[in-house]
Amino acid sequence: MTVATLKLPDQAKDEARLSLFWETAQLLKHVVAELPDIGQGPSLRVRPVFPLSAVTPGSTLVDLMNVSVSSELEITFQNLPEPLFERLALRFRPFYANDEEVNLLRVLNVVSQLNEHLHPWAKERRTSWTRAVFWGSMGMPEQTPPVQAEEVIKVGLYSRYFHLNLEQRQRALAYEKALGAGIFRIALVSSVWQRANIVIQVATEMEDHLVELGIVSEEAVAAAKMPCEQPDKISLKLVGGPGAIKAKELAPSPEAQP
Repeated sequence: MTVATLKLPDQAKDEARLSLFWETAQLLKHVVAELPDIGQGPSLRVRPVFPLSAVTPGSTLVDLMNVSVSSELEITFQNLPEPLFERLALRFRPFYANDEEVNLLRVLNVVSQLNEHLHPWAKERRTSWTRAVFWGSMGMPEQTPPVQAEEVIKVGLYSRYFHLNLEQRQRALAYEKALGAGIFRIALVSSVWQRANIVIQVATEMEDHLVELGIVSEEAVAAAKMPCEQPDKISLKLVGGPGAIKAKELAPSPEAQP
């Protein structure tokens, strides 16, 4: 992504949108960094059954597979425990939901709309977003009908995690019945993980240019590299006076600090 100047449809509003997008992506980045690498794909274990006559000196694995009577294929996928996936889903949803200011496709449209030289870059990122399909990432054959990331995420998130919807719940149950609950779960986890990484990629590619254009400060970039932590307790001192009560946050006491 190369940017000398950045023309935006609503310059002030969209600069604030891009700043918010970058800041929110940093929170997502911290969450993803703590997760197992879902993108490494499944581990495979094949247990072929051979006729006794096939086992001869010098036989290769390919030779044996070609004459095998039958085989069992065991596939193990990397899943996420529910608390970890809930954290990922919480930080991912603002980039997915259509009504959010930092929806990824909306941000790409804002950035590229008046900047023709950014059209190829934005198109590539939209294509990556659309093709974040579970079956392809896992090296599995396509299903008929195909199970698309868009449908899996929509049904998965809105049947269990956000704005619980009876229609989406019924669709989730139908998927679980057709695919198996385990495969549907892995499809959801994988699709969200892949798209979360696309968001992080876009924010990283934009970062230097947002700093150069003054939309994001260098101080904010430095702060984003630090762990995002909140104190266990916050203490306030209330000060009363004529016509008002003011609250002042107290620094944590030495014994309360880790």
